[in-house]
Amino acid sequence: MKFQFNSKYNTIAAYAVIVFAICLLLVMVAFRIEIFSTAFSKIIGVSSPIIWGFVIAYLLNPLVKKCEILLGKVINRKKEHKHLVRGLSVGICVLLLLSALAALIATIIPEIITNIQSISERVQDPEFLHQMELKIRSVFDLISEKTAFLGKDILPSFENLEVMLLGMLERFELNLDKLFSQDGLLANLTNGLMSVLNAVKNAFLGVIVSIYLLYSKEIFLAQSRKLVCAVCSASMAKRVFKFVSNVNKKFIGYFTGVALDCTLIGIVSFIFLQVTGMPYALLISVVLALTNAIPIFGPYIGSIPSFLLVLLFSPGKALIFLIFVIVLQQIDGNIIAPKILGDQLGLSAFWIMSAVFIGGGLFGLFGMIIASPMFAVIYSICSEFVSVRLEAKGMSADTASYMEPVDSDKPKKPEQTAPESVEASQSQKSAKK
Repeated sequence: MKFQFNSKYNTIAAYAVIVFAICLLLVMVAFRIEIFSTAFSKIIGVSSPIIWGFVIAYLLNPLVKKCEILLGKVINRKKEHKHLVRGLSVGICVLLLLSALAALIATIIPEIITNIQSISERVQDPEFLHQMELKIRSVFDLISEKTAFLGKDILPSFENLEVMLLGMLERFELNLDKLFSQDGLLANLTNGLMSVLNAVKNAFLGVIVSIYLLYSKEIFLAQSRKLVCAVCSASMAKRVFKFVSNVNKKFIGYFTGVALDCTLIGIVSFIFLQVTGMPYALLISVVLALTNAIPIFGPYIGSIPSFLLVLLFSPGKALIFLIFVIVLQQIDGNIIAPKILGDQLGLSAFWIMSAVFIGGGLFGLFGMIIASPMFAVIYSICSEFVSVRLEAKGMSADTASYMEPVDSDKPKKPEQTAPESVEASQSQKSAKK
């Protein structure tokens, strides 16, 4: 007896096997999550130079395009030299990047390490904490004398603040041994420094990878499009290309604006801290600049420890620093950032805050920085999907149309007959008569 195959049931069986395999894989991942996470971390660690190469090439690509335009006007006057222009553009951009990294490593990083070592040495001195307590008391005594004219209602507030700061100093003294133990703050800073050095090594190897990617970017892009077209249908391929284009616009515009904004914040902070003689000006300005990349919560994350650092080593200037940070963040949030970034994300503050919470909970500091543009892409895709579905149903895609509840059971009002149609119907009746 010859067994006959049915294409319909063969397809159903294939789908059943695929679903069973996916479920089995998910169960294995759930029960062996440590093995998979270790393997995934090892794969990421091995491929870190390649990942860095893609990131560096992606960030340098706009600058390479600008250089190609400028060099093309000079070199391609009589004859086009495409490869020469591309090679010079890539070389110039990579040299600028390496120069910036060399300047960073040679000047800023050693100074930050020296500041951290100085802080740890001074804080571990028992006499230092006693002197800090005396300084805090003297500062608040001076404030009480200068503000005596404000009345008895204001003075208790300063006294409560003084008690709170002295209590914080006492708790800090009690936990001092834990902070600088083998598993404490100093150990974490050392491990963090080793991680930074390892990242610098991978980034340097990534620069070499990025040179190849930038020089032959058209070929790699064409191969990627070819792969997408081979795997996906024509309509799906168009959606993928549209999605990638949307991601590119969101990410490039957002990160370029954020980088410029953080640089301005760092420069302004360093100049002010140097002029006013604040302690550890470089370390604090770097912290303020880097944390400013985190939407909404970044200024607070950087300002609070910086304020405590100034309060710890220079209590008399802590109030000046606090006023400066508040003014700087107000100017940045209301003037500088809107001018530089504009409305790159197209999200309300609620969605940005939600994205920061989720990204920070899943991927830490890196997740907080990258969550907002990624969520903006997802939001735009969902918004476009909803708009297409509503238009297909003949309904409005404008959000303002749904401010009031939509009652589908409410009977529609009968349409009024136009006067012309009434006259036409009456004339037809008279004609029949």
